[in-house]
Amino acid sequence: MLKKSKVYLIMFLCVLSSFSIGFASWSIQGEVEEKIIGNVDVQNVVNSKDYIYLDTTKGDNNSGIDWFDYEETAYLNDDGITYNDTGYIDAFFIIDIQKCKELFGTANSIQVKLTLKYLNDNPTDLNIFVNHSNKDGRRTINNTVTCATETFTSSANTVNRSYVLTITFDDILLKYAKNTTATTIPFNVQFALFATTGPYFNNNIYKYLEQDNIDFALGVEIQGIE
Repeated sequence: MLKKSKVYLIMFLCVLSSFSIGFASWSIQGEVEEKIIGNVDVQNVVNSKDYIYLDTTKGDNNSGIDWFDYEETAYLNDDGITYNDTGYIDAFFIIDIQKCKELFGTANSIQVKLTLKYLNDNPTDLNIFVNHSNKDGRRTINNTVTCATETFTSSANTVNRSYVLTITFDDILLKYAKNTTATTIPFNVQFALFATTGPYFNNNIYKYLEQDNIDFALGVEIQGIE
């Protein structure tokens, strides 16, 4: 039976310097319903949503996020039928170049921090963000980042029960922000969750996804660094 996890977007505040602190967040579900779940009033902090936001022409139900399907023994391709050893979570963002240029014009670099985690703190014993192996198979997590026409793999850290990418744009984004007349730039991130199909997937992935009804959250923070 085909199953699908959900991914909720949590947008943090845009930090004007590396010393400002604060956040706000909301969730974006499959029908692009937004729900404010926090707010702050902190000097030198602005709403990230004004600078980086989901491309709602893409993703499941035009949500800007495309997340994996799965069955008892494997992830599934987009057709919902063909088995695959990798489940993908794709997030399609748009960065507003003009606003970044105005906000970060004097910055030496722009940093985007992406945090993939469980929606709730401890919903399951499965830590899908940590590589694992046993006699039946293995699981890993990797990423691919695309900004404009450049694609690369970002270094990542597993922090508690989350997978954190910290991407510093010393050249790519700043080059576009300072030299192009374009007003926006596409910024996409793909998380690739590999797991050996068959008994390993059933015992180490499916069992937890099914019984614990796991949903994921993707946090986004952007800041300029002098």
